Amino acid sequence: MDGQPHLHVFTSVNGIPHRSEGPDLADRTPAVAVTWVNPPEQGVWLEAVVADDAGTWYGYYHNERAGVECGDTGKVTPRIGAARSSDRGVTWEDLGPILEAPPETSVPLGRGTTPKASPTRCGAVGSLHTYLNRYVMLLNRASDVHFTQEGIYVSLSESLDQPGRWSAPRLILPGGSWYPQVVGLEPGDTDKTAGRVARLFLHGTSSYLLEFQR
Repeated sequence: MDGQPHLHVFTSVNGIPHRSEGPDLADRTPAVAVTWVNPPEQGVWLEAVVADDAGTWYGYYHNERAGVECGDTGKVTPRIGAARSSDRGVTWEDLGPILEAPPETSVPLGRGTTPKASPTRCGAVGSLHTYLNRYVMLLNRASDVHFTQEGIYVSLSESLDQPGRWSAPRLILPGGSWYPQVVGLEPGDTDKTAGRVARLFLHGTSSYLLEFQR
């Protein structure tokens, strides 16, 4: 290592991305809100971060803007955007939206729906499980228009470039909460790599361990 902490954790609360760092998951600095050079409009949830060979980080975020077409209903228009950081995620430059639903189709879906999933399921890809040699996607499912949480599901795939290869979602936890995420426990693991046992986070808090079996 270059003397820098090798684990960086990003959590987004109430539309504000936060960052913490440290040698491992249990020994991290307190989460601090990131700084934007040119912040996106309204709520931002930083979903994934990748680095290029030159050390520049690229983040992909979910952005919710108030659906003014519907009046003051709490509904939003969602979109996915990209951002760039040259200081390990402390400061971000917004690069703008890369996927955006037309307002007339997105507003009726309601607050909290992401454009990368169906109206009732929200998921995040980002874990390569070395024990299974599979990519793992966790999803939370809402059971009604009020977004009551029905359960947490898991889906597996051998490849990211073949969408049809993802397995049918299987329930792993009834109820639960938003933003299911897996973080590995072995040295060098992050929210992108994990082994046989990993920690499950829901809404930024972990009360469960997940054990994967072949």
